[in-house]
Amino acid sequence: MKFLMSFLICTCLYVSLHACSTPVFQYALERWEPEPYDLYILHDKKLTPEQKAKAESVEQYFESFSSNPALYAQYIQDIKDIPENLSKHILSTKKSTWPLAVLAFPGTDMLPHPLYSTPLKDLDTQSLLSSPLRTELAKRLAGGHSCVWIIVKSKDQEKNKKVISTLESSFKKIIPTLQNNINERLQSMEFDESGGELDDGTLNTGIPTVKASIMLLDRDNKQEALLLGMLTRLIPEIHDMTDPVAFPIYGRGRALWPMPAKDVTPDNIDSTLSFLCGSCSCQIKDENPGYDLMLSVDWDSIITDTYIGQTEMPELTGPTAHAETDTDSTPTSSPNLPTPQEEKQKFGLFFIIAAIVALSALIMGTIRIFKQRDS
Repeated sequence: MKFLMSFLICTCLYVSLHACSTPVFQYALERWEPEPYDLYILHDKKLTPEQKAKAESVEQYFESFSSNPALYAQYIQDIKDIPENLSKHILSTKKSTWPLAVLAFPGTDMLPHPLYSTPLKDLDTQSLLSSPLRTELAKRLAGGHSCVWIIVKSKDQEKNKKVISTLESSFKKIIPTLQNNINERLQSMEFDESGGELDDGTLNTGIPTVKASIMLLDRDNKQEALLLGMLTRLIPEIHDMTDPVAFPIYGRGRALWPMPAKDVTPDNIDSTLSFLCGSCSCQIKDENPGYDLMLSVDWDSIITDTYIGQTEMPELTGPTAHAETDTDSTPTSSPNLPTPQEEKQKFGLFFIIAAIVALSALIMGTIRIFKQRDS
């Protein structure tokens, strides 16, 4: 976890050098589309009419969210087409349970196990794509909560209470300062009510309010088993942990790193919220920390307040033109924005510089220690 917090500090330093004025949490909410999860329908024989109807019910459900699909279904009949990282798990299942429905994390080709696996006949489409806590989480984020902290509870109630208390007291102390920082940063700009692009690449039409809340997740809650898996399965030690773990969620359901109880400190909470309220590097979601949760909602229709206007894309020409528990779209590109390759080059240079600084600090510290010993 120390590495993660160090990475956050480096990220904040980088963002401050290559940033626009919009807070990270607001840009993420309005512009970063979640990456869809992969649902594999695996069968070694032709599907029966009943099985086909079951599979089609899954497709029909998420077709209603076609503007922002929560997952994509893929039918696999040839064993050779099974994703390599999942083949051991899938081929170890009894053929009598096939066809299978297997849900996998997006962009995690090396993860040796699926997030969820069940015989197709037992697949509950409703619980796959929705649950009470996921619905509430989406409602809060779309309704203006800058960050929702999901606490995966321990059986030790005193530890749970301590984590909740630390978060609440930190919110009260930190948020007013962060709000002032955003106010000062954005009040110095001329808001373009017509939605025209401003000089720094942002399209601000107002000042968002910083708000944080807490939700509690019980490990034994069967309705939320999928949410628990999405939060914890990427890191085995987190998945097996018995202490409470806090997960800050922002944007359209993007989870930052997990914080075990021992790491839920005022300083770490401050660092996390400062990053989310800081100026956004904006263009490339995948070069910002975090991973997407599967929340089956149409974000564009439920976000209550927006603070970033819309730019008109240039007309295409040529051959390609057709082509709280409360204790209480894809980014529009600007012609002047750097390409992904340019962004990667800047990130590479940044981390080289950071490595040199870190190495220099280590050498100087070692020299200082030896000097003290000699004296």
